[in-house]
Amino acid sequence: MLKIPYQKDLLLPDTPLGKMNIYPWDDCGYTPEGTFSLVYNETALRVRLTSPVGEPTVLTNQDNGLVWEDNCLEFFLAPYGDHPDYLNIECNALGAMVLGKGPARAPRTSEVEFLKPQMEVYTIVRPGKGFEVNYTIPFSALAKLFDRPLLQKGDILRMNFYICGEKTPQMHFGMWNKIDTPTPDFHRPEFFAEGVLE
Repeated sequence: MLKIPYQKDLLLPDTPLGKMNIYPWDDCGYTPEGTFSLVYNETALRVRLTSPVGEPTVLTNQDNGLVWEDNCLEFFLAPYGDHPDYLNIECNALGAMVLGKGPARAPRTSEVEFLKPQMEVYTIVRPGKGFEVNYTIPFSALAKLFDRPLLQKGDILRMNFYICGEKTPQMHFGMWNKIDTPTPDFHRPEFFAEGVLE
């Protein structure tokens, strides 16, 4: 089980918590390794995702656009074990996002207008070196979205992390926890892994 550390000021460590380097569907030899970092405190979960792609493809600058066609970093989160829904948080190098909620690929409800303004989203592109996506997910927002209490120490979350690009020079679909399906499909919560707020 992934151990998510407590950090009072939500400062992320330099060392990543995990890697997105599993490629069950790719046979072209292109497997860029992404990383993720997580910390939490009493009020929020802080997230950083990184990609080694130094010249990311960006075809959309609009929220709810086709960000997964760009170089994209994604965090899928089921914050409450007794609730069937999960969030898909997908973000390109410009910070354009798809942010939905639901029990499966469909039906889903867009939550970008509600949640994104609360997330302090920012991205950093380092030409030739890679890019990263950073944001904070307030526990109060999750509690409202899922009609559940605030998350706290000891709670178990289910999640997966992805690095992808459907219309990049080299299509790729990488992940942290392996999805065992014959074709690419990130919307498979049965393959989420557990993390505990330590």
